[in-house]
Amino acid sequence: MKVLHFMMSEKMGGIERFIINNWQEIELRGCDIEFFVVSNNNWEYIDSEKIKQNIVIIPPINRFISYIMKIIKILFINNYDIIHFHKNSLCNAIPIYLTKLLTNAKIVIHAHNTAPKGISGMYKYLHYINRRLIKYMKVTRVACSKEAAKYFFGNDIDDIRIIGNGIDLSAFVYDKSKREEIREKYKIPKEAVVVGDVAALIEQKNIKFLIDLIKELGDNYYLILVGDGDKRAELEKYADISGVGGRTFFAGAVNTVKDYLDAMDVFVMPSLFEGLPISAIEAQANGLPCILSDNIDQMVKISRNLTFLPINNIDRWTMVIQYSCRERKNELIPIVSDMFSIKSSVEHLIDIYK
Repeated sequence: MKVLHFMMSEKMGGIERFIINNWQEIELRGCDIEFFVVSNNNWEYIDSEKIKQNIVIIPPINRFISYIMKIIKILFINNYDIIHFHKNSLCNAIPIYLTKLLTNAKIVIHAHNTAPKGISGMYKYLHYINRRLIKYMKVTRVACSKEAAKYFFGNDIDDIRIIGNGIDLSAFVYDKSKREEIREKYKIPKEAVVVGDVAALIEQKNIKFLIDLIKELGDNYYLILVGDGDKRAELEKYADISGVGGRTFFAGAVNTVKDYLDAMDVFVMPSLFEGLPISAIEAQANGLPCILSDNIDQMVKISRNLTFLPINNIDRWTMVIQYSCRERKNELIPIVSDMFSIKSSVEHLIDIYK
């Protein structure tokens, strides 16, 4: 069975992590997997040579003719059985329509995000126009959460397959030696409290709120941001202007996310909107106290160590952070749901691909 994942970007995000977390197990079940990537060959987060060998590079959509022609060419010369579209919105559904027109492949549309707050204009209308058109197509509909399913497919979601963003939970057990290694790398004092987030540095993730939190919390609090994005330079400048540049560290996109979770004392995610963030699952598996925006789907809660807060009260966030920190322990954290295990997500995907 030949499967194409459409698509990954050159920066690590939730879609990329979902695909990478599941691909090897799926290949062991007899699937031949390829990946569409919009990229300049800068795949810092991909350390598997096998994945790199199966990457198909396409131009960005702003090179529209080249973009369309490359997709058509790839669809013609490859006899894919499954084309799995991973989407944050339906603003661009052109590849879906081309696949329907030019191939007999089974189409899977996978919703990875909820409705952005404040979105308007062309992007909003394109999403809802494409949503209406896709409603009448024979496709398999998948979502990371019920809220994401509603955003992509409407309120009638009874036939939508909900698949948790599966990870190997046991691989995220806290390791004190990694904690010490990362904190030494950034010269963070032993008694300091490290607040952290794993997220793309984009408007949606509300990183300025995190920087404001560090300023409010005081000199003993440090911030580690794991991820990259087009707002990085702006955020670095904002941290400096806020007087916390020396206590705010931009780690970039890394392959060792777990080591950075080990270095943290509390995981904080004040996103303006989200689908179902894998990094919050990983942070809970690592045993971190987690404080998340109440804009995030509450299905993400798989342990008792997670609190949701509104983002309109920074004083409440500082108070909860101060009371959340405790000694880290090397132990497997009790998980209240197994829908986010790698086994669960792989079984769902194999069943869909049949």
